[in-house]
Amino acid sequence: MKSLASNRRQRGITLIVALVMLVIIGFMSAAVMRGALTGETVANNLRVQNFAMQQAQLGLRYCESMISATPAVRDAAKVIIYSKPADEASYQWKKFPSWHGAALVADDVPDTWQSADAEFQPAKAPQCLIEGNLSLAGVYVVTARGFSPDYSEDEKGHTASGSVVWLQSIVAM
Repeated sequence: MKSLASNRRQRGITLIVALVMLVIIGFMSAAVMRGALTGETVANNLRVQNFAMQQAQLGLRYCESMISATPAVRDAAKVIIYSKPADEASYQWKKFPSWHGAALVADDVPDTWQSADAEFQPAKAPQCLIEGNLSLAGVYVVTARGFSPDYSEDEKGHTASGSVVWLQSIVAM
């Protein structure tokens, strides 16, 4: 008689243990999927940040090439080299309106660099700005901005989403 009651009790415990194991396996599966999705999000963010970095480098190289270009080439490209400001705070690249709106002085990089085969196209063309002659003649500050494909801005010109990368170089001629 004892063995029959013992068997019934063991079957009930086996069912409970099996259900607990299924719950544990379910939680572990959900954790693994969440980790995979987080990894994918991080990889995508790195990719669009890298794209914005490449766009900023493109803008930097474009304006650097305009420094040594002839005035006719600069005029055709509508690139202006701004003179050295009186003080550090007066640099054009430091002023928000220089990059947005009616007071825009930054130059958009022409779209001749875009490829039809490219998977991503920037939401906004890279921009650059040249300011010349620091304390030494022939020294220029070149500032560039690059944008990710998912970049957007609000009506005031502030970044709403996406990435913006700023790069700057000092060029001595």
